[in-house]
Amino acid sequence: MTHSLNIDDLQFITNENGDKTAVIVPIDMFNQLMQQSLSSISTDKKAANEQATDENDLVADLKSRGLI
Repeated sequence: MTHSLNIDDLQFITNENGDKTAVIVPIDMFNQLMQQSLSSISTDKKAANEQATDENDLVADLKSRGLI
C-alpha cells in the first residue's frame, strides 16, 4: 500500500515548553520512506560505480537484525 506523504498524518511529541521533540509516523508511511531511502542508496552506489546491494537483500538484512 502506498501512503501519500501528508503532514496531517503525523503526530508530534512536545516537551513542557511546547517544542516538538519527536514525531510519530504511520507505519505504512515509514515503510514507504524506508523503501525510497533504500532505493536512493542503491542508486547512489550504482552512480558511484560501486557494487550495489540488492534492495531486497538489504531489507531482509535490516529485518533480520530487527531494525525495521
